Amino acid sequence: MNLLIPLGLLGLIGLIILIFIYILKPKYEEKILSSTLIWKLSLKYIKRKAPWQWLKNSVIFLLQFLTVALLAFMMARPIFARSIEAEDVIIALETSAGMRAETGGATRLSRAVEEIKKITKETVEKSNKVSIILAGEEARLIVDQTQNADTAEWALRNVSASFGGADLDAAAKLAETQLKNNPNSRIVFFTCRNYADPGVAEIRNMSVGDWNAAILGANYGLKNGFLAFTVGIANYNAPNGGGALNIRADIDIIENGAVRSVAMGPFPVALDGGGRTDFEFNTAVSGKPLTAFESAKFSLANADDSFPYDNAFFLIPEKDERFKVQIVSPTAVNYLRSILEMQSGSAVTFIDLSVENHPDPNIAQNYRPPAAEGYDLYVYENYLPEEIPGDGSVWFVNPDAELFAERYARETGVTFLSERVGTIYPGNPAKTAENAFKFAAGADAAAAGYEAVLNFADPTGISATKYRPIDFDKNSGWASIMLCGSAENATDTVFALKNEAGIKTAVLSVDLRFTDMPLNLMWPVFISNLYEYSTVTTLKKHVYDVGETINLRTKPTAVELTVTGAGQPAERRPLTFGNFSVSNEIEYKESVPGLYTAAQIFDRKEPATDMFFVKIPESESDFARTGQRLPPIAAPSDTGAGTIDDNYDIYVYLAAALLALTTLEWGLQYREQF
Repeated sequence: MNLLIPLGLLGLIGLIILIFIYILKPKYEEKILSSTLIWKLSLKYIKRKAPWQWLKNSVIFLLQFLTVALLAFMMARPIFARSIEAEDVIIALETSAGMRAETGGATRLSRAVEEIKKITKETVEKSNKVSIILAGEEARLIVDQTQNADTAEWALRNVSASFGGADLDAAAKLAETQLKNNPNSRIVFFTCRNYADPGVAEIRNMSVGDWNAAILGANYGLKNGFLAFTVGIANYNAPNGGGALNIRADIDIIENGAVRSVAMGPFPVALDGGGRTDFEFNTAVSGKPLTAFESAKFSLANADDSFPYDNAFFLIPEKDERFKVQIVSPTAVNYLRSILEMQSGSAVTFIDLSVENHPDPNIAQNYRPPAAEGYDLYVYENYLPEEIPGDGSVWFVNPDAELFAERYARETGVTFLSERVGTIYPGNPAKTAENAFKFAAGADAAAAGYEAVLNFADPTGISATKYRPIDFDKNSGWASIMLCGSAENATDTVFALKNEAGIKTAVLSVDLRFTDMPLNLMWPVFISNLYEYSTVTTLKKHVYDVGETINLRTKPTAVELTVTGAGQPAERRPLTFGNFSVSNEIEYKESVPGLYTAAQIFDRKEPATDMFFVKIPESESDFARTGQRLPPIAAPSDTGAGTIDDNYDIYVYLAAALLALTTLEWGLQYREQF
């Protein structure tokens, strides 16, 4: 037995008060009588009539004594610890996309909820407890050890299935936590498939003859001069073994500068026995081969299955995004031009400043001044513009230190220290001696967002005969990526990066003619990495599963990003410097399948749009899949098998005893007085 409020025993002080009252209570009264004969006869009669009268007074005292003691005992709230048989229930309800399948007007989820309500009612009627866990994209406990069926029903009223998968590992961890309350609880798992190894859980498969036809994916390519599409189609648990499915294609093409939708099909696809197959077809419009498209929608024209959410698939071609690059240099021999022209999607404009005043008028007439806007990447080698362009990334290669400081060192926060000069060979300035300056990775080269710049491009081993160190405030946003100095102590920054409001600026303070960098294999890799870092492709891919992280890389000077589609409200994100990481990536997840459009808004140019498709995970489409093994659920081993400890409250019984004592004491007092 345990006492919840031990201080309640202070009420026993009342026993001392009761005894003190009886001590002070007068035992007799003094009277003057003429004779004691009648008194003696009366006393003799009383003794004969009530020989136990003395006991009556003692019983009243005893009842009062017990009443005070019982009151003090009740104030201490005594409870008894007992062991009871384990009959609690832990219910895990899967809320993945597969639970949306509908047969006979009821979804798997709705049927599961009705069964859970029934189990809950039966459990609480036996004074046992119920816990309910939702196993969706995130697992969560919605009912914790309740003995009230209404509480469980209220928690289940707004439960809905997602369009993604189920985090069974997290659900198993929650079940283990609940098992600590009762290690012998039943675990019942409501799901949409069977498991080869369910472990300690009872599997309740809510599938009742459901079947599913699905388009799992699509791709494209040129074949014999035609645009060819390959569509992945599946039929799971189909009645009568499958049969034919009809595929319809709606393809958006560009014709005469306008987008036009072309419908093709339906194409019959045989799936005898069910399963999966790939269907391929070529395309032609008005007898002409189709070679390009904006987007394509493939849909099942005759699928009356239990799960309509994967009956369509959108295919968006890899966007041939062209990045405009301007290189400005006073020399025709340029170490950057050829490498940048080789980069995917680059359109390079080379401005040769040396031909501006060329004596040959045929050559001089080809000169055009550098542009200050309209490019994604500006590269200035041994040249400085009047002002830094504000609509794209900028590279400064061996800028004039004095002119740089005069024009915009304050704007960029970069200053140059005195030039370091080593051994220079006449006629061959790129030739280096053993004691020449050496390169090394900078302090920030491995930081998040910068590590890809030197990926497979280790500068160790590169030499230079002269360079100019870069200096900048550590809090100005610049990162030190490449160092130069003695072989033992390369501490001077010669290559730095800055990412501000989406515009990336790079400064390389080395004259490439005085280094063997362009002769090293790391050079083309380094320039390719820097190009990939400086130019921004919004989407790396165009198809995502529900719940998968989508990385949107915003372009320089974008002021707002809007994502719309799939019947969802538009999500608008104002873009400011504070929202940018060094990689300018915005991460988020879509929870509803469908086609989405990401639009970036700019102040001085047209919006840039990209489309992407979010689909049901393939594992949720496969209605014939059997789970291999549920995550193990381990019960604690430090509790007695088959029983759990329970506190039994005896307060009601003590109150009944108190009522009986007071009633008896009042009855004796009444008889004595009347």
